[in-house]
This record gives sequence, C-alpha cells and structure tokens, in this order.
Amino acid sequence: VRPLLGADKVPSLVDEFGYFHQSNEASQKAKPDPEQVRAELKAQINLAKKLKVKIKYLDYHMSALTQDPVLHQLAKDLGRELGVPMSEDTGGPGSLGEYAIWENIIYPTPPEEKTAHLKRILEGLKPGTWLLYFHLMVDTPEARAMAEGGSPDGGTLSDVWRHRSAELAAVTDPGVKKVVKDRGIELLGY
Repeated sequence: VRPLLGADKVPSLVDEFGYFHQSNEASQKAKPDPEQVRAELKAQINLAKKLKVKIKYLDYHMSALTQDPVLHQLAKDLGRELGVPMSEDTGGPGSLGEYAIWENIIYPTPPEEKTAHLKRILEGLKPGTWLLYFHLMVDTPEARAMAEGGSPDGGTLSDVWRHRSAELAAVTDPGVKKVVKDRGIELLGY
C-alpha cells in the first residue's frame, strides 16, 4: 500500500519502492517523522470523510502508533482536532480503556486457548461499550499459504492461519454464544 500523499511527501513512511513499511519493526527502524505521520493520517481521515464514511473512532492497525509515545499522542491529538476519537477514548465508564485494548485482544493467545480466553473476557465485561476485534479466517489451503510478519506466539511466519481460524472457531463457538445471550451482550459490527 502506498501513502495518499505520495512517497515524495512522506519519505520516512515508505520503503525504497514507495510503499509503506511492511512491518512495525521496519517502520520504527526508519524513524518516521511525526509531521509526515500527521500529514498522512490527516489525508486518510479527510478522504474517508469526503467519501462519506461514517467514522466513529480511529484505531491503529497492529498497534503501529502505540510503539512510539510521540506518534501515539499525535494520533490522539489529530483525532480530537478532526472530531474523531481514538478507540481507547470512546464510550463511557469501563469502556475501551487500557484493559479493553490490551487484555481483551485474543490474537496473541495461543490458538488452543482462544475460545476459553474469549469466554473469560465476555464474562468479565462491565456495562459500557467495548471494542473487541478479531482476525477471522476460514481454514483453507489458501489460508495456510498466507504469511505474516511474525506470529504472536513466536511461531513461523506461515502459521498465521492457526490463529485466525482459531478466532473464527472462538466467535462461532456455542459456549461463547451462550455467554453473549446469558449476559445480554448486544453485538455491534461495522
């Protein structure tokens, strides 16, 4: 993926071919210029608004902006400036705080533990609006061929399908569905 502003306007955000860096590690190593990050984020948000996308909150893919406190604050400030909160700043008491972002994500959980972990998360939720996000994938030969910049449990680059198919199994598990129903949890999507 290439930046909206073009590689010449945000050179610290791109590799030698003009594409965004392929991993958080590569991006951090390149030491992105905060003003270039701000300009590109603003361009992306403004394009989404121009296309009439109803933006409820901003989120950073793979925690990319949380790795650097300056960039994290920059994104939060930009969201406030444009009237779009960051995901951890939305909702009321007990919602989308530090716990929601870091403890409630099941991606780093080993595949065989994801369903039980999701049940614990749902059973422990307090009233409010919560953001739980998943990386879902059907187990197919194509999925098994998919590689990623590294798996959460330190496995090989090619085992991403195990995590994503385990998340699909977790969200469709009858026991998980029962917890949702019994607790009166209202599911929202986008």
